Amino acid sequence: MKRAFPIALAVLVTATSALAQSARELNLELRERETVAKKENDPDKLCDVAEWASEKGLAADAKRIFKNALRLDPDHERANIGLGNARWDGKWIPKRKADELRKKAEIAEFKAKGYVEIDDVWVPPDEVEDAKRGVFHHGNDLVTKQELLALRDGKVRHPDTGLLIDGDKLDVAEQKYYPIGNEGRW
Repeated sequence: MKRAFPIALAVLVTATSALAQSARELNLELRERETVAKKENDPDKLCDVAEWASEKGLAADAKRIFKNALRLDPDHERANIGLGNARWDGKWIPKRKADELRKKAEIAEFKAKGYVEIDDVWVPPDEVEDAKRGVFHHGNDLVTKQELLALRDGKVRHPDTGLLIDGDKLDVAEQKYYPIGNEGRW
């Protein structure tokens, strides 16, 4: 046991210095890539470097480079998305703000149609009583809230079992295949 500790310590010290060295090399490579992209004055090239930096765990550098790409083209989609922005009403704004505005617009639209929110689901006025009991309408079917949300998110019913499956698996299900377990196997 006593011999294992010095060996483990030596391995740890060696690994730490190797990591520090690779971090220096990583930063050097980042600077080289960034310099080349800046010389080309191309926001796409800068985004390539920013995405590379992000993949390598250099989030602060990636953010800085995405901002440089936006200086060249404020409407650049990849740079805006890289910074966490989303398009709203023709402008790029922080995604959180865009989500809030979309939610408000959705609420206003549903209210204008006379819909009522029941258990976080908007339903037409004639379906309110059913929804209050936990029964929701989807086409001609009566479903639970969970089923309704899954169907709205693209799930479909298996033609034989009626179980909810991913919409892109419907062609497989129609060939008389069935899902096995929860691992997505058929």
